[in-house]
Amino acid sequence: NKCDIIIGSYSYIRFNKLSKKIVFEDACLNYSEFVNDFFKYKTAVSKLWGNLYKSEIIKNHQILFSPDLTYGEDCCFNLDYIKYAKYIQVSNNVVYNYRLGGYASSVRYHNNINVTCKKLLEKYAIIFDNKIIFDLFEKLLSSSLNHYVLNCNKDKAIEKMNETIGMFYEVEINNELKPRIIEILNSYKNSEVYYNKYYK
Repeated sequence: NKCDIIIGSYSYIRFNKLSKKIVFEDACLNYSEFVNDFFKYKTAVSKLWGNLYKSEIIKNHQILFSPDLTYGEDCCFNLDYIKYAKYIQVSNNVVYNYRLGGYASSVRYHNNINVTCKKLLEKYAIIFDNKIIFDLFEKLLSSSLNHYVLNCNKDKAIEKMNETIGMFYEVEINNELKPRIIEILNSYKNSEVYYNKYYK
């Protein structure tokens, strides 16, 4: 098989019953085709389960999990891996049942989710063009800010939001995007106003 990664379809199980199936169209894509259709397969890139990888790519390029992350590790790993994949096989076979509920990392509070969002943005920036990166920037920033608003008391939320905004000023990204990103970040500078609007 010439493919460097196989991405399987999957299903969600809740209370021992099928909740939802995610079935991809069967295809073998080269790297450019996969990137162009990335948002069609975005949910597959956020997970490791149900995928098959080549150990030589992982070893040769020393692709590792980030030990400082408690959330988004799978997506970071996949973005590092896919850079070296010449061909990607997407399968319509449902190969994994994901059980919803419990204490999954996706529903816990993550003190350093801002670190994850910044890293994801920088990894996406290596792959995608400016328009997509700008859209992802806004989504990742708001996702990080909203996480603190929803999970912290007001003082802690404002502290973490200010930390997040400062962190995103330092994001390593195409210089052409920097002025637009700074403009957006400046509009978020008053974290208390953002917090109050959220609960208005």
